[in-house]
Amino acid sequence: MKKSFFAYLSIGLAISICITYIIIDMTSHAGIRTLSISAQPTLRADNNHHIFEVTDDVPIFWPDNGKDPSEDKNESTSKDDDQDVNEDEDLVFIPVFKEMPIDDQVFNLMDQVSYHNLSGIALSNLRLLQVSYYDFQGDQQTGRLIVHYMVATDILEIFTDLYEARYPIDKVRLVHNYEGLDDLSMADNNSHAFNDRLIGGSSKISNHAYGLAIDINPIQNPYVAGRLILPPEGESFVNRNIFQQGMILKGDICYNAFISRGWQWGGDWSTLKDYQHFEKIIPGVND
Repeated sequence: MKKSFFAYLSIGLAISICITYIIIDMTSHAGIRTLSISAQPTLRADNNHHIFEVTDDVPIFWPDNGKDPSEDKNESTSKDDDQDVNEDEDLVFIPVFKEMPIDDQVFNLMDQVSYHNLSGIALSNLRLLQVSYYDFQGDQQTGRLIVHYMVATDILEIFTDLYEARYPIDKVRLVHNYEGLDDLSMADNNSHAFNDRLIGGSSKISNHAYGLAIDINPIQNPYVAGRLILPPEGESFVNRNIFQQGMILKGDICYNAFISRGWQWGGDWSTLKDYQHFEKIIPGVND
């Protein structure tokens, strides 16, 4: 009798353990699991994926497999500076529109490349922005811009408008990735703002040097002055009567987003056309 009692007791314990493991497994797959990570925001569960945002970089996606991606030696989480984050069908994208001061790491990349202090703008007057957008393939990306602090809110609002309208932007990278050279940035169809440089072919300081100008999709929106077309790859986009993806047209969502906030468009200029270019005049800064 005693032997049968212990046999039943053993079977009962085994069943209890199995049920416990099943409940834990179901809870995990339902996204209820809570992970504690030092110095990181609380994980949020969505579509069976745990997601967290890094406060000083582009969003990172964490699949719900119980493993920190940094532990996987075959899938490095390191990336080139300003590399876009692609949306994957198995991951949930978190759009980011954020303003930050320029830290030492970013400044060291800019110094004597895209920052020469030509305009006299102190580094403390510039802001690093993270902005999300839809690229030409319709994928969601997050890039970075540097602007004057007085227009940081403008740019965040503008890119929010463009993102919500799914307005296509090819790429958004800081210009030091192109050695601070506008020609290289334009040829890669890169949209950027701050670049501490002179206006091409002159001794006049560009409004880009103040962080008060931005170029959008340079190939689809070239600079045109007589026979000069910059970038040369934009020649097929000089005719503005034939609409193509990425072009800025008067009255469209991109144009209105800037103009409604007091910016000027180079496509409205009479002596030449700079279709990619928007700038804002701030009294006492670049007037």
